[in-house]
Amino acid sequence: MQAFPIDRRLLIRSGLWGGGGLALSAARISVEQKLAMADSIIYTIAQQTNATLWTQDAHFEGLPGVNYIAKP
Repeated sequence: MQAFPIDRRLLIRSGLWGGGGLALSAARISVEQKLAMADSIIYTIAQQTNATLWTQDAHFEGLPGVNYIAKP
């Protein structure tokens, strides 16, 4: 498994930057899943790029496409 940074260039190439698609999807997920907007942006990018989101942030626990590992 390899981690990779998400930056503006990647979002532009994937079509997630501009046009409001990312912002609108993230806002919807923020409301539906009761996530902070920053968390919903992270989750939306992972979902729209078919990436598995690995996290120790309990806010993501139980969401599809998320591998949550509890902090020791």
